[in-house]
Amino acid sequence: MIESFLTELAWQIDAGGLAAAEDDVAVVVAAARATGARPVLVEVLEDLTAPEPVRVRAFGRLALHLARQLAVDAPPPVGRCENLSVSAG
Repeated sequence: MIESFLTELAWQIDAGGLAAAEDDVAVVVAAARATGARPVLVEVLEDLTAPEPVRVRAFGRLALHLARQLAVDAPPPVGRCENLSVSAG
């Protein structure tokens, strides 16, 4: 879910720049802050006066952070659980 949002946002940024996607960028900023991303990256992406290439690079790093966070927090796929057994003490 978040990965497809981030991918679509990346394409939107590529096509029209950050200015065309500031509302969605604000969502990324909030999610990154909530998941403990590096504050300097969050601040750079949030800073409308920072140069566009610097902000885009910060977006990429934060998107990677969020995708990794999703992978860590996600439960394992069902197929991986089939081989696990639990013994009663």
